[in-house]
Amino acid sequence: MPTRRRAGAIRGIALGAVAALAILVPATVALAGPSPQRTVRVRLAASGNPNGPSTEPALSADARRMAFTSAATNLTVQPDANGKVRDVFVYDQGTGAVEPASIGLGGAPADASSGRPVLDADGSHLAFVSRASNLVAGDTNRFADVFVRLPDATIVRASLSGDGQEGNQASGEPDLSEDGRLLVFTSRADNLVEGDTNGGDDVFVRDMVTGLIALVSADRDGVAAEGDSSAPAISPDGRYVTFSSDARNLAAGDDNGRQDVFMRDLATGRTKLISVARGGRSAQNLSLTTGRAQVSDVSRGGRFVVFESAATNLAGRDRNRRPDIFVRDNLRGSTRRVSVSTTNEEGDSGSFLPAITPDGRYVAFGSRADDLVAEDAQGPDVFVRDLKRDTTVLVDVTARGRLRGREHALPPPGRPSLSADGATAAFASSASNLAGGDTNRLADVFLRRLMPAASATAVRRVGLVDGRLLIVFRSNDRAPSPLQCRLDGGPPTLCPLNGLLLPKLGRGRHVLRALAGAPGAHYARRSIVIRMTVGATGRPRVRVRNPGDGL
Repeated sequence: MPTRRRAGAIRGIALGAVAALAILVPATVALAGPSPQRTVRVRLAASGNPNGPSTEPALSADARRMAFTSAATNLTVQPDANGKVRDVFVYDQGTGAVEPASIGLGGAPADASSGRPVLDADGSHLAFVSRASNLVAGDTNRFADVFVRLPDATIVRASLSGDGQEGNQASGEPDLSEDGRLLVFTSRADNLVEGDTNGGDDVFVRDMVTGLIALVSADRDGVAAEGDSSAPAISPDGRYVTFSSDARNLAAGDDNGRQDVFMRDLATGRTKLISVARGGRSAQNLSLTTGRAQVSDVSRGGRFVVFESAATNLAGRDRNRRPDIFVRDNLRGSTRRVSVSTTNEEGDSGSFLPAITPDGRYVAFGSRADDLVAEDAQGPDVFVRDLKRDTTVLVDVTARGRLRGREHALPPPGRPSLSADGATAAFASSASNLAGGDTNRLADVFLRRLMPAASATAVRRVGLVDGRLLIVFRSNDRAPSPLQCRLDGGPPTLCPLNGLLLPKLGRGRHVLRALAGAPGAHYARRSIVIRMTVGATGRPRVRVRNPGDGL
């Protein structure tokens, strides 16, 4: 739906008014075609539509492989023999093959549901949760366990004690380091490590090579959290683990009595409070918390931690009284809000389930806000924020960049996944128009290629209206977005293609930089640069540099 924008110094006018203007500086360029964006639905081509819902996509670093959960029985050549039980599958984008992963001993179908998959960087290790008792020998605890599928397709159970005892309560929420060696997960079991007497959910790390297991949700002296801990994430290099906890004994300065996000340095044993404002002030959570763990993710080296919070004092001008996404820069000691528009407007509804790329540049998240982009579809959508350029783009669009249709089913919103370079996103949706032939009206998993927008965008004409410059842009993109503009290095503003009216410019030199955008695409890599010099007559001289293909 279209969104309401605040009035700013830069305004658009209708094309009808443009036609009557004298053209002062014609600036034309041969435009390249639209960017090679595409949205792909994961399915077995021979069987048409999956006959059960698919969710929980998780990408490898290069996006070659994607793991996901599905209740469909027709995703593989051999029909799934356990009926509508949820299983974990792996999709190979290179070959188009879909391979079942949560398979029982001897190739038997799993005898209970599986889910929550996660891949290491090259997709060779897969961790997931299952209640099945026939994936490995000796599984008799009747609880959900965490399993790892090794590169040779062997499945091993990871939620065990150091001497091989199975957990006496349920385990879940796995995450892997980029080499697949270190696994973090949560468990309510109290027999995985010695001294676990808090009676709650804890976070553990397991070395898949040595078999060693250690408690993560602990203070610097190794004392377990005095409360429940959950939702862990491990940095790609395996040194840092972030998690959510309502314990008050994990780190100094935790005095708000609420759930917070922490980071544990596995090398030093230090646990640090992450969900803090400038100066280390505790988060002031509202009563409208999400009702679940504050999901977080951490970049390589532990510098950037992205997390969700309903607190209002973590970043400036937080007035929406909704859960938002924040990023903590541990090097600079700063926290800023991520769930904002390209013009830094806050979302008008809640945002959730963030994921960050290893270099800390891109963040994917879900949101019910409808003012983060110029227009989006009704209901929750998936967005990616570029923290380097402060741009926010819509992800769940059709192959032609159109808005998705309405959701036919509304499962709990799932967490999107990003490739390491931020160029590919994976998400789940039950909309029927994202890819051709989608008639099952069920949730499916999709891949969206987020190449930079074509600078199939250029300045078409420049004119004057009552002494103010009017700039008209031209785009060959099928569904162009407004451009991101900055006048003289000022705050970002959205510029319409059909007529941009600048404020009156004072004497001297001025520069307008404009980035082309499109739904389901990153903004173009190079700006259109318009240099303006205003002399004594007040009539500006204008020079335009179009960036060609913008790549």
